[in-house]
Amino acid sequence: MKNKLFTSIVLFFAGIILVNAQSDYYYYQGEKILLTLDRSQIFVIVNENFQKSEIDNKYFEDFNIEEEKTTLKKDKFVTLKFKEVPINQNFLSEIDKLKNTTNIKNVSKFFKRGDGLSISHASNFFFVKLKKIEDYQLLLDTSIKYNVKVFNQNEFMPLWYKILVPENATESSLKLSNMFFETGIFADVDPAFMFDFNNSCANDLNFNLLWGLNNNSNPNIDINICQAWELSTGVGVKVAVLDNGIDKTHNDLNDNISILSYDTKTGMSPSVFVSNLVHGTHIAGTIAAERNNNLQVVGIAPNSSIMSISNELTISPTISEELANGISWAWQNGADIINNSWGDQGGVFFGDLHSTLLEDAILNAINNGRNGLGTIVVFAAGNKAPAMDYPATFHPDILTVGSIMSDGSKSSFSGFGTQLDIVAPGSGIYSTLPNNTIGSLSGTSMAAPHVSGIAALILSVNPNLTGKEVRDIIEKTSQKISSFSYTNVSGRPNGTWNSQVGYGLVDAFAAVVEANKLVIEGSEQICIGTPETYTLTGNIPQGAVINWEYPTNRMYIISGQGTPTISFGAFTPGTNQLIKATVTSAGSSAVSEKTINILSSTTPAIPKTVLAPDNPFNLVCCGQTYTFRHSICSQNCTNIEWGFNIMSQDPNDIYYFNTTTGDITVQKNTYSPLVLSTRARNLPAGCGSPSGWSNSISRYYGVVSSASSTQTVLSSNQEYEISSDLPLKKYFITNENNLYIDFLNLYDWLSFRYGNKNLSDNEVQTILKMLSNEAVFESVDIEIYNFSGAKVFEKKNIKRTNVLNLSQLKSGIHFVKFSSTGMSFSKKIIVS
Repeated sequence: MKNKLFTSIVLFFAGIILVNAQSDYYYYQGEKILLTLDRSQIFVIVNENFQKSEIDNKYFEDFNIEEEKTTLKKDKFVTLKFKEVPINQNFLSEIDKLKNTTNIKNVSKFFKRGDGLSISHASNFFFVKLKKIEDYQLLLDTSIKYNVKVFNQNEFMPLWYKILVPENATESSLKLSNMFFETGIFADVDPAFMFDFNNSCANDLNFNLLWGLNNNSNPNIDINICQAWELSTGVGVKVAVLDNGIDKTHNDLNDNISILSYDTKTGMSPSVFVSNLVHGTHIAGTIAAERNNNLQVVGIAPNSSIMSISNELTISPTISEELANGISWAWQNGADIINNSWGDQGGVFFGDLHSTLLEDAILNAINNGRNGLGTIVVFAAGNKAPAMDYPATFHPDILTVGSIMSDGSKSSFSGFGTQLDIVAPGSGIYSTLPNNTIGSLSGTSMAAPHVSGIAALILSVNPNLTGKEVRDIIEKTSQKISSFSYTNVSGRPNGTWNSQVGYGLVDAFAAVVEANKLVIEGSEQICIGTPETYTLTGNIPQGAVINWEYPTNRMYIISGQGTPTISFGAFTPGTNQLIKATVTSAGSSAVSEKTINILSSTTPAIPKTVLAPDNPFNLVCCGQTYTFRHSICSQNCTNIEWGFNIMSQDPNDIYYFNTTTGDITVQKNTYSPLVLSTRARNLPAGCGSPSGWSNSISRYYGVVSSASSTQTVLSSNQEYEISSDLPLKKYFITNENNLYIDFLNLYDWLSFRYGNKNLSDNEVQTILKMLSNEAVFESVDIEIYNFSGAKVFEKKNIKRTNVLNLSQLKSGIHFVKFSSTGMSFSKKIIVS
């Protein structure tokens, strides 16, 4: 009774009805979509004690009490149809009466769609999408404000939440979803339209068995499967069938049924099968009925694996979420292809109602499935010609399939228009039915699995293709049916196109050949004197003969003739030379070619490098990222490769060296210095060896806190001098006979001593030695010798600032020796 009751495409239950005449609407992708009230009927949810006698039959036609099963509870409901459509005032008055009836829980409006031939009602749920996962508290606060309940989080798309509207709510679920969206807090809402996503099938047509695979009456009107099976049978590919259940025990299916299955109603595995529902079993057989087992029929991809995902495809308050979850479960559990032979049955009403929740799930599969390569999502175009079903039409990356008959004409029921991609056999299609039987069904539902099967054949020979590449191959290789004219159309890049049959009739053989193109892999050039190996890749039939051809006046075979891998040598230069591999099997041949250049070997000149003129004196700390040039090529600069040698750095600093440009990108996080050396060499333009390495350019980089600090923090003045050999500053005041000694920051001293210059090898080694003994340079030993060389004073381990009075020494010239870690220097003083 339920299926007979709901003959509309989409029903939508708007909660407790509004009593004023305001416009009804909902939001889709941020746009306000207006709805038109249908006063011819009312939707009523009743409790278990409700009796038909409680409704005054003076105004309403006779009705039945129906039961709706959901994952939450069993609701009883009735659809009350007015004997005559009332004026607005009377309509609202009847609603008020119903609302005040004891055993009636909710009263809801219906809304017209499109041309008004269908109506809809909304559930007591709606869905809200957060902008970010941390916004959950905002959702709770808003729910409390509007007296609704956050029911649960979608397990597959965690930004989406289901909101439950209580029975005594003062606003409808439709208006509440609008109110949530209009806060501006949330990313999106879905008013939970109860789409009648029934399967796209209409029976009673009768054609010869499996004409779509091999058409004896019209040989040019089939998918050329026999030739395709020479190359692929779908091994290793998983096809999810989201439908009303599959008879997994069917003799012609059971070996190809995956152990992975899911039921969207219960949210659990396994899938559910009801014996009187034949649609899903028929779809599965078209895709993957077994081959060469002496039974019944054969599928397009007879060695592929079917993942059964069940849904009754009948009206439910959560139908959009159920189907969204089925799609999400499929790709997240490894489905390569998802067949969807269902739609909103809304041909003439296309475009009025949408489910963002469902669309998100479809796009997630298309974009994220197959580890980012993209799951191929196939939908039936629908049987409500001329219009097409939703959601097949909502996005161009869905592969949308129409139906043709065995004579090449478009099936009369097949939807068509700007969103149609291709057509496939769909009228009088024999396939598996429950209880080990077969039968003929017709509809775009039957056409879609032909395309899913071909997608499986493609992925079996080339599993690395992206979803877009698979769609492009299917579209590009489709056969042009002669009774239709095709033109170039904007937005249709894969050939000429026709609004009734898209790119044409799918061609399994041509698609597999295109996906499985034989390719010669290897270098674009051969260097004289150096062997080069090439490999023929693709699905080469067992026992095939492979013959390699090449320019014999320039090349020769070292090894591998007759095999997929060959090694060539060359002796004469030449450009645009052709090598070719011909594969012959069962009287048919396939050819792959590759153009190469044969080059002589050369060795370029060694370049010369200098310190870059804009080389910075210091690096800047901290946190910012910037780029500088350490050195540049000044001579023989043809095809430079830079080499970098970091001799000292702090591991917390980050450097990136561009070996092509010589640029250095740095993020300084410490005040530790950098000691760096670069050199360069020229790479050969074609064949040959690189040049030798150039001279090295070495530098010490100090660190400052500001980019404007271009010089070291140290400088000399008349009061004291900085040692050129140790990190000291000192001075001697003759009339006081005092020797003043102070220790400098090693980094600052090195920057003062060695900054902004190209360092010699000895200077580099000195710097590295001092940096490795940094702590030792906090003390110094002093020895003083008189003019005749006798030691007259000594002091060990002098630390920090120190003043030495030397008045006890005899007047005259003396020499002060400063020593630390094996390094020393002397300074002349005159004691008065």
